[in-house]
Amino acid sequence: MIMNKRIAVFAVYILCYCFFLQKVAAYNPAVINGTLRGAEGKEIHLMVSPNYLSDEPVTLQKKLIESDGCFSFEIQVSAIIPVTLSINFYEITFFVAPGEHYSLNGKTVLFDNSINPFIVHPRLPL
Repeated sequence: MIMNKRIAVFAVYILCYCFFLQKVAAYNPAVINGTLRGAEGKEIHLMVSPNYLSDEPVTLQKKLIESDGCFSFEIQVSAIIPVTLSINFYEITFFVAPGEHYSLNGKTVLFDNSINPFIVHPRLPL
């Protein structure tokens, strides 16, 4: 009888601990840092798709890429979600998790203004 109570108390403790860890992780921001040479001074957009049926991205943040090619975003997420980074018509999509830190380093990007974005959807070299 005493052993069953100990097991029950231990199980409740583990469940509460797991629940607490999940809640703490849900309030930690995901941090995205990166370097993209050739895009200095251009505006980079951080977008998410809140509706998977329509797949219409919503821009959460916009920033100018610094003169050394660096950029940084901080986003509050409560679950693993896909995010998209976009510069002009160039973009890349990846998944982020709550409380994680992502460091993206890219090759030098050459922006081609003759690309038709309705035919070719170029990717950022990250």
